[in-house]
This record gives sequence, C-alpha cells and structure tokens, in this order.
Amino acid sequence: MNGCTFDSTALPATDGDTQSDTDEIHFEDSVKAMVEGERLHVRVPALSHRRCVELAAQIRLHPEITGYKVAPDIGVLGPTYFDTVGSSDDEMRYFDNAVPAIRAMRSAFHRCGGSPIDALRLQLDEDWPFGARLLRSTDGRVTYAGAARIFGEGSEARPHTDRIDWDAPVGRFSGVPIAQIAVNFYLETAERGGELCLWSERPDRGEYERHRVPGDYSLDQAWLGSPDEILMPRQGELILMDAQRVHAVRPVIQGERVTLSCFILVFGLDRELLIYS
Repeated sequence: MNGCTFDSTALPATDGDTQSDTDEIHFEDSVKAMVEGERLHVRVPALSHRRCVELAAQIRLHPEITGYKVAPDIGVLGPTYFDTVGSSDDEMRYFDNAVPAIRAMRSAFHRCGGSPIDALRLQLDEDWPFGARLLRSTDGRVTYAGAARIFGEGSEARPHTDRIDWDAPVGRFSGVPIAQIAVNFYLETAERGGELCLWSERPDRGEYERHRVPGDYSLDQAWLGSPDEILMPRQGELILMDAQRVHAVRPVIQGERVTLSCFILVFGLDRELLIYS
C-alpha cells in the first residue's frame, strides 16, 4: 500500500501521539486499525504553517459562514448533511448546492495550493485498493465534501457520535457503514482549550437515546466517564478517528480552532470508500 502524502513542507512530529515524523499516511493500515478498534485515532503532519494561514484567511473572508442548527456557536462554511436532518427542503437544498459549493471552495483555495480535501479524495482513490469517491444518494445525487469549521472562544462540541445511517431517511443511501472516519485538517488551533476527547464506546441507537442528555444532541458525561484519549491538535496536522465512537471537543478558552473536514464511510475493508460532509 502506497502512502498518501500532502504538503512537502509539513510540520514535523513532536510527541509520541503522532504516528510518524513524516508527511505520509498509510490509509489502508490506518483505516483497518480504526475499524478493528486497535487505534482510536491516527495523526500526521500534513500542511505547512504558511499554507494553513492562507487557507484559514480564505475561510474567514467568505460571506456565507453560518452555524450548525444544534450548535450555532460553531461557525460552518459549506453545506453539511447533518443540518438537513428532519427537513426535506433543507436536504434538497443540500444536494442542489453540493457541486457548486465544492467548485466554489476549490476556486477560493486555488492560490493557497488547492483544497486539502480535493487532494485527500484523489489520493484515497489512488491508494485505497477498491477506490474512493463522493457519496451519492440512491437516485444519483452527489454529496458535498470539505466543510470548514470555526470554534471561537466558548465554542465546544459535547460528547456525541456521527452516523449517516441515523441521519438519513431510510433508502436515501445504500448500505450501512461499519465505520465513519472523521477527517480534520487543523489550520489553526486554540491557544487554550479545544482539546479533542475520544472514547472507545460505540453505542447503538437504543443505547444512545437512553443516555442522551434531554433536549440536547449529546451523551451524558457521567455515564461515559473520562475520555480514553485526550489530544491537543497542532496546526498543520491531519487527524483521523472513527466518529461512530464517542468524541467531543472541549470548550475553546483562548483563540480559535479552524479546521477543514469530511467523513470517509467504510462499508468493508474490501469495498470502495465513500466521502461526504
């Protein structure tokens, strides 16, 4: 399996949590390790400081930054399927805007060395034995990939999981993924706070609802207990983790946390990968 490489001027690794001190990631080994529960995350340096600054500047200049419906304090640029849950009109707008939004983001990032999400998609397709492509609905509508997110001071993501098979109406997409790998390129990290917390728990839907905080998307932290891993992301890193397992972002105390993100759906280690936001 060939490694997937990104920016040749990537930051070097500086602690034991980082998989390697190069800008190479072996997707086949990494995905398999996360699917089988051998690793909760994989992290590698991916983007140079200069490129991170340029990409983050382009995101902040964009006039269409909004917030999640359930977490309006988190800034979001680009359509996300999660925000269509419960609204057929929002879902239709999501599909209608997917390709124009991909092209608009690609254009915005053209002078910054291109979109890291585009590079990820291409190299996954080249390197994964069974290929990779954008997720499409059963009637052929393409999804978006490459959401930018801004956590300002006070912003957080409480403990939760991400499941396309729970979010989508029955029959919208084919199959049920065995893992939903969250991809985050860290363009800017908080000076204080904003740690990524990971748990090994992968609750089924009934268990999630039993331990869900009333009126909120999140899980009861008393039931969860302490995180199994706590990571402080560094600028330029790419961090992968299985979002079907519980995860959270601690409140940002000082500074901002800016990422580019998408999901990689894994339906089997002998199946193609499907990508969306």
